[in-house]
Amino acid sequence: MGWYAVQLTNPNTDYVFGNAGIDVEAYDASGVLIDTDTSYGTILSGTSWFVGRFFDIGSAQIDRIEVRGPTADAATYSSAAETGSFTLGEITTGSEYDWMTVNGTVTSNFSEDQDMVRIDLIARDGSGEIVGVDFTFTDRVPAGGTAAWNVNLWKVPLDSKIEAYPHL
Repeated sequence: MGWYAVQLTNPNTDYVFGNAGIDVEAYDASGVLIDTDTSYGTILSGTSWFVGRFFDIGSAQIDRIEVRGPTADAATYSSAAETGSFTLGEITTGSEYDWMTVNGTVTSNFSEDQDMVRIDLIARDGSGEIVGVDFTFTDRVPAGGTAAWNVNLWKVPLDSKIEAYPHL
């Protein structure tokens, strides 16, 4: 199994990509495509990180990854003033056995409740290198409200710094 973290930027303040397919492809050193992970979500304005896993790499070694996402013509007009966004509260960590426990909150300024908000997490070591990823979902984030989330990260140094990125 392998994992990835990719940064996506939507520079359009008044356009979103709804139900966008994001394909992340893993290649070996010979250029052979060894696995693809696909996720779907709404890409809001700004920069975010998306994380995932490759399950079918077998004994192959990942040399590089490529990301395929929606093209500009798939964008939908949605005024930034009306679209909504998320903000994160403080992230706290602890440990249980070899697991890092991570807890936080996400606040919505959307005018409607948001179901199944995905929180992508990146663990970085002291030098800033990414050493692990995971994700979790909230059941619901109330319109104008806050919801708690938590996840356990396995096989990351327990002193890792955690970043979280909410998205639809």
